[in-house]
Amino acid sequence: GLGIALKIDDGNSRGSEAAIAALLARHGALERNNPTYIALADAPILNRRGYAHGHMRAAEALLS
Repeated sequence: GLGIALKIDDGNSRGSEAAIAALLARHGALERNNPTYIALADAPILNRRGYAHGHMRAAEALLS
């Protein structure tokens, strides 16, 4: 089996979804063409009105 523990330094969980998706893809537990991976790996950052003003992506080092 595969076990992963993740700690985000600033305590905010905002980037954890992208990081976990990248780690699961790196270890072959999630395909990069899977809709779940796609939704988590490049998630939009929304403002208070719901408009996207950026994207949350994992660092390339997590994928390789």
